[in-house]
Amino acid sequence: MGPTFRQVVLDCTDARALAEFYRRLLVWDYRPGDELLRPGVETGHDKDWLVLRNPDGGVQLAFQQVDRLPEASWPDPTPIPQQLHLDLTVDTVEDLDAQHERVLEFGGRLLLDRSDHPDEPLRVYADPAGHPFCVFVA
Repeated sequence: MGPTFRQVVLDCTDARALAEFYRRLLVWDYRPGDELLRPGVETGHDKDWLVLRNPDGGVQLAFQQVDRLPEASWPDPTPIPQQLHLDLTVDTVEDLDAQHERVLEFGGRLLLDRSDHPDEPLRVYADPAGHPFCVFVA
């Protein structure tokens, strides 16, 4: 038997800001102690390491503070490849369009739009820290 896959960890220069972006987008909650008491006031856990819990169980998303992080240059693989990206799915093209508006509202930016692709409509975004992620119809 192998180990259990617990979480994906994203390095970032502002762990709280990136955690908030994904908390709002995914509609997930912080692990107890990681949430803000009120705007600008951190809780007892280390603000340099925050965790969002998947309400369905399964893999979580964590955020680790680093001093500097060069942004991926995708779709140009040079000079800085993306190294990893997150795949998020929706059920319909209408859902894809609705999520597009949410991503932009929360601070993401569009990198590639293939929403009119007949087999796999998708959009690729950069989160506020520059990590690429996809939203596609599955």
